[in-house]
Amino acid sequence: MPDFDPKDLENLQPEDLDKILHELEVLTVRTPWDYVPHAKQEEFHKSNKYIRAMLGGNRSGKTEGGCLEAWWHSSGDYPEWYPKDHRFMGPTRGRIIVSDYKLGGSVIDEKIKKWWPKERIDVKYFMGHIERITVKHKTGGNSRIDLLTHEQADALFEGWSGHWAWFDEPPPREKYIATK
Repeated sequence: MPDFDPKDLENLQPEDLDKILHELEVLTVRTPWDYVPHAKQEEFHKSNKYIRAMLGGNRSGKTEGGCLEAWWHSSGDYPEWYPKDHRFMGPTRGRIIVSDYKLGGSVIDEKIKKWWPKERIDVKYFMGHIERITVKHKTGGNSRIDLLTHEQADALFEGWSGHWAWFDEPPPREKYIATK
């Protein structure tokens, strides 16, 4: 790599700086195809159980793993190694449940912005928080994901029919039973 002198930046035109910034942004963009699970995440993803849990401390990759599972199920873009018998072949209806909108919802929003291709999603916000996400499925249809919180009334969880649910934090029993 050639030597870099910070004074060289002073001689660049604004459009040259814009090009450099764009190239740096391209280098930092992640897509679901860049995801490489660590051992515990891979064990979770490949489990043949109907109900699965990923346990670990803060920043151990639980939300990251959940975010990618939600993407795969709603987009149909599964990695080659993902078990074929756990794949959904068409658009799905999913549910993401977080502890609260302020913290849990913002963490999910951050992960979605990090991993999911923005040209394939339409995120609806209510009062600054994710309410619903529509994902373009690879078959041409649309998947729907609703975001709910532990703070909401139990009745909002009742009567739901969907393909998958992701609890980002352990839920209250009533909300778990209603979703299941």
